[in-house]
Amino acid sequence: MKKIIGIFLPLSLLLCALFSGCGLLLPSPEETTAHTWISIPSVWGSLTAPPETTTETTVTSPPETTTQTTTTAPPPSLLSDITPAGSLGNSFYVPCAALEKHNSPRISLFGEDLLAHSVIFDGERYFTLISVISLYDGGELASLRLDSDFCMVRTGDGEIGVCMPFEGKVMIYDGELNLRREFDLPPSNGSWYLSPDLTLVYSVDWDTGLTLFDLQMGTSEELIPGAKNLYVATELPDQLSLSYIDPETLRYTGVNIDLATGLFRSIPVSGDVISATCHDGTWLIGSGQGWGNYYYVTPEEKCTAYWSENALKLLTHSGRLATWDNAMRELDLYDPYGSYISTCRLPQNDEAYVGMDLLWSEFWNGYFLTDNTPQGARLVFWDISAPLEHEDLELVPYTEDDPIGTAAERALYERAHEMSLRYGIEIMISDKCALDYVDFTASRQDDPIEITKALDTLESAFSAYPDGFLAQLSYGSIECIRVEIVTELLPKDTGLYSESYSAFAHEGTDRYLVVMETETVYEGTVYHEFAHIIDRKLEWNSYYTENALFSEEAWLSHQPEGFEFAYTYGETSVDIYDPAYDAWFVKPYSRRYPTEDRATLMEEAMIQNSYIFAEKPGLAEKLAFYSACIRDCFNTEGWPPTAKWETVLTQSN
Repeated sequence: MKKIIGIFLPLSLLLCALFSGCGLLLPSPEETTAHTWISIPSVWGSLTAPPETTTETTVTSPPETTTQTTTTAPPPSLLSDITPAGSLGNSFYVPCAALEKHNSPRISLFGEDLLAHSVIFDGERYFTLISVISLYDGGELASLRLDSDFCMVRTGDGEIGVCMPFEGKVMIYDGELNLRREFDLPPSNGSWYLSPDLTLVYSVDWDTGLTLFDLQMGTSEELIPGAKNLYVATELPDQLSLSYIDPETLRYTGVNIDLATGLFRSIPVSGDVISATCHDGTWLIGSGQGWGNYYYVTPEEKCTAYWSENALKLLTHSGRLATWDNAMRELDLYDPYGSYISTCRLPQNDEAYVGMDLLWSEFWNGYFLTDNTPQGARLVFWDISAPLEHEDLELVPYTEDDPIGTAAERALYERAHEMSLRYGIEIMISDKCALDYVDFTASRQDDPIEITKALDTLESAFSAYPDGFLAQLSYGSIECIRVEIVTELLPKDTGLYSESYSAFAHEGTDRYLVVMETETVYEGTVYHEFAHIIDRKLEWNSYYTENALFSEEAWLSHQPEGFEFAYTYGETSVDIYDPAYDAWFVKPYSRRYPTEDRATLMEEAMIQNSYIFAEKPGLAEKLAFYSACIRDCFNTEGWPPTAKWETVLTQSN
């Protein structure tokens, strides 16, 4: 669907008035309902009186039908010398020498003015340049150079706050960039973010978590005790979105902080997120499931959006949506429902890119942004009133994946779904399987006899684990285990793997995928592949849990003296076949990787080959250690005194 949107007077008419020499700024149609002539709005009310040479020009009194008063102040001159930027006729370069001194600056509104800051290299060292720039005429009102290449700057009510976490400094400046207050905090390798009133500092550190410093009280508080891998997903003047590993679940979670109120808002999407922005109850969330996947969540519904290029953003001043293309030369603007509004397209330049800061100006009815080039930054004005034609942004209502397909018998889909709910994993059959995987391809299995046999195998295998065990295999960003039942499972790289496979396991972004071939899979295969997932769970737990029993180093300490794993699936030396090591391994394949050692060990234990552990005391010792590691990592409430994989140890004794 295409739309043409144009609800304001195009800037081209306004420019005609400016360039014709009349000296008057024409009103927009929206303003003519109350005014015949436009005066300087209240936002400009505190501007310094114009030079004497301009005071002789007066504005004619408005007609009697209006109540607008006259003014002797001239219109702002910021856009008087603009030049077109791009071919659409709605974007313009604004002469602004103060901004052109900056290198890829961040910009924000500071009262009636513009605040810009950037890191610059002067040939000898890096420094941060901060400038206050007039949005009346583009002149520089104040500037400041700080000898630091990592400063976090934000505006307050008539003041400017600067955080220097590496140096442990917070400085508060007035509008003329005179230092008013200075605070010393413990230096940090993280990032610091000031509240809008410049009294609170949120310190975000990958290792130490989230700490709140009260500058007035001189106090500090740990806000998310035990959080690990804490990083900023989205940073805006009014909010901060964080992603971190929850210390209780050891899974990624997210939180959004309203910097003005300190309110914590749970992000309404589970798992890892790459971005999250909230506006009046509406969320735009970049999903950790993959680049370009977004959730758009309103109070009424949840939608999905896919934008594979550079960025899709929710603008908190209006709830509008904006996109950036991969070349960073074109922006598209949409209303909160995805309906097209306007495009800003700058000339192609491989060395330049559009800045990510969009500053809305009610007075000019458009956005200010930066065009960043190696020669410096240029100020751009984007008039969104000019009518243009473009596709709308597609927002698709979100629906849960229907587990019932059409290619196989319905009863088989229903059985797979019931097993999924019972064991806490996803089981997919027939046309619900992907078939094209990272390293493998497969064909769809529609034969009801083969599917039934595979489901029987899975049911027998899954019931052997303690209740709730499989649901506990989630960790980090892995939300669920997904099992797909296929046929003709073949490797893509036939040079490395020349034979068909019974199964494989692959760690994705939010799912751990296990694919099984119906003709060759048996219970031992299930146990083997799920042992690889147990391995990743143990490894993850050991990394984030102090004094965890399992570690790769601990496992290697249980190997025979002088032995080394091959660490390859390809050709290797005959050492892995050395019979001197037989008492510690199930078979030679176990000696390729430590992960295969543990997978073959669990496979034999789960199929109850107790004799092999009776004959191989070194193998039994490793199983005893591995069993202890599993109990150390998992919640064992409701488990039997002896899990199935542990029974072979008592039988072998």
